[in-house]
Amino acid sequence: MLPRIKSLTISILALAAMFTPALCQPVPAEKSAAPVQEFFVPPEILRGMNLQRVPLSQKLESIYFKAWKQVSDHYSKQEDLAKWQSWKHKYDGKLKTETDLENALAAMLASLHDPWTRYTTTAEMKAARERTARGIVESGVIPTIDEAGTIKIKSVLYGTAAYLEGLHKGDILVQIGKSDIRGKTQEEVEEMLRGQVGTTIDIAVQRKGNNKNFSLTLSKPEEDAVRYELLKDGIAYIRLDEFAPDSARQFTDALIALNQEAGGRLSGLILDLRGNPGGEVEIAKTMAELFLEKGTIFSTRTRKDRQIVHEVVDISPPSQYYYDDMPKEMASAARDYLKVPMVVLVDGSTMSASEILTGALKDNGRATIIGTTTWGKGIGMLMGQIPPGGIISVTSLDYLTPSGYNLSGRGIDPDIEVERHPGSKVDEQLERAVEFLKGK
Repeated sequence: MLPRIKSLTISILALAAMFTPALCQPVPAEKSAAPVQEFFVPPEILRGMNLQRVPLSQKLESIYFKAWKQVSDHYSKQEDLAKWQSWKHKYDGKLKTETDLENALAAMLASLHDPWTRYTTTAEMKAARERTARGIVESGVIPTIDEAGTIKIKSVLYGTAAYLEGLHKGDILVQIGKSDIRGKTQEEVEEMLRGQVGTTIDIAVQRKGNNKNFSLTLSKPEEDAVRYELLKDGIAYIRLDEFAPDSARQFTDALIALNQEAGGRLSGLILDLRGNPGGEVEIAKTMAELFLEKGTIFSTRTRKDRQIVHEVVDISPPSQYYYDDMPKEMASAARDYLKVPMVVLVDGSTMSASEILTGALKDNGRATIIGTTTWGKGIGMLMGQIPPGGIISVTSLDYLTPSGYNLSGRGIDPDIEVERHPGSKVDEQLERAVEFLKGK
């Protein structure tokens, strides 16, 4: 059993954050708990003007137009907006209720065929809250339906029943329980893949032309974002489930604990980002500082109307006095982790902020990447809550690795490719990482 970090003591990361100016960037796409910016709301509504004199239909059209304009000005893939003008007045005189507005927004954003640019209705948000209140948990399978109607596994969340049983990204879903799922909608398939803790869900998939059957027993996900262990031969292993504020402090506390346990003589470090869906990019940026002495972490490309803006985020070497104000054990760990040989474990469900960190470590020659190609979600998003309470998210920014590689839709290829085989009693990817570091 891997130890879990419980204390949130002052850490290297916290100290470094004191001297790291915050980046002005969009809210990361994948975090539903991310701060919501209300820039989609028409200013006259925010100012509380006397709306009683304004017809409801006019208010709804104003909200719709504001959302249309935000996409027009900020959506990163300008080439996909060739027909965007046709949506500007599509619902003039047709929005009579808030439901009409929500349906219009959902249809407008869905026309871009971008999985990250969408409108989440109030009904969808309410349903998610109700599932949580009822104790409903996910199997770990994230499905997607292509244009031909084929239902595939888009992602498998780390540590879930689906992950433990060996389901893979790219598996074609054939049957759930006793139901043939052909013709089912995305929402219907997602609902079939949920249940109470202890529920067993039988799933049949097709993989590389072969049929395979799996039986998933649903369990409650672990709450701790960081787990760690000192392996044989002085190799440190640390597992990071997400990039959230608490996990950042837990992560650096784990680094200090591992360094102390090894007596300051670590022979290698394995950072496990498999199944990590990402989170706050600022956290990934600061984590990169723990392992890189200098170099570029990432660059961004965003659009504001007709302007394309590029920004580069670099690291400068630590100054002579960088470690002076740190406790001795923190300073020791900080120095050691700049030099220790390093492996990053990734897979097809390694996403977003975890890919940004992976790209920084790979392109700077700091770490060897082992596993399978990552997801390919190198984007940032603008998010906004609008009346009557739904959430709009718009792809607005591309993250590029230090070499200028745009990983969006492509992912990062590992230096050493190792597949995870279902039913295996060993973790082939972890074993390969240990073997690699022993040879350093």
